[in-house]
Amino acid sequence: EPGVYGYVCTVPGHGMVMYGAMYVGVPMPALAKDTNIPQMSLEKGLAGGGRRPFVQRMFLPNAGPAAIAVALPGSQNYCFDAGTCSLRYVWEGPFLDAAAYWRGNGTAMAEPGDAPWWTGDPFPLRFNDTKLTAGKAKFLGYELVDGIPEFHFEVGKQKVYQRVTSFDKGVEIQFRLPGVNQKVAFVGGTGAFKWSSPEGDFHNGTLEVSAEKSSEFRVRLESKAILVPAKASATTGHAHPLPVAP
Repeated sequence: EPGVYGYVCTVPGHGMVMYGAMYVGVPMPALAKDTNIPQMSLEKGLAGGGRRPFVQRMFLPNAGPAAIAVALPGSQNYCFDAGTCSLRYVWEGPFLDAAAYWRGNGTAMAEPGDAPWWTGDPFPLRFNDTKLTAGKAKFLGYELVDGIPEFHFEVGKQKVYQRVTSFDKGVEIQFRLPGVNQKVAFVGGTGAFKWSSPEGDFHNGTLEVSAEKSSEFRVRLESKAILVPAKASATTGHAHPLPVAP
C-alpha cells in the first residue's frame, strides 16, 4: 500500500541514530526537509541542532560505550555513563561536535563543544557508610521528564533514580532511593568547583546523608570559574581537559 514505512535497529541504543523511512508510492521530500531520517544523514556537526533539552546516545571520550550526552536548558551539558551509572563530566557552551563521528566508520568520537569543567568518580554513591565502598550498579533505563532524562538503576537490591538539571552556574543532581533505610554518602571530589546541598555540608568533597533524608536528596555542583586551565590535575574529581580515547 502507498505510504511511508519506518524502520529501526532494535539493538539497544542503536535506534537513536539507526533508523529511516521507505517511501512507497508517495513523493519523497528533499533530504534537508525529511523529518523521518536521523540527523546523521544530514551530516550536521552539532548534535541536536542547538535544541535544548536534547538527549544523544553516542560514543564519547573518557566514557564507556554506553555513554549518553544531555544538553540542558541554558548552557550546561553533561555525559552520563550507563555502564557505570554515573555522571562522568560536565561542560558549558556548545553541545557535541559530531561531524567526524557521523561521517566516519565508527572509529571517531563526538567531541564536547568545550573542555569539561568537572569530571567525576566512576560511581559516587556509598551505601555502607562505614566502609564507603562503591556498589556495583546495573542500568535499567531512563524516562524523560520535561525533556530531561531521569536515569533508573539499581545497586544490589536498592533502586536509584537520578536526574540532572541546570541553573545559571552549574547543575543540580537529584536522587530518589525508594525504601532506603540507611545513611548514604555522596562522593563528589574536590577541585575548581563547589558542592552544596540542603541536606548538609560537604567535608573533603563528601556529603553524608542521614537515613531520614536519604530517600530523596539533591546536591548542587557549581563552577568556581568556567575557564578551564590548559593543564590541570588529572586526579579523579578535578577539572581537566579530556583527551580523545583511542
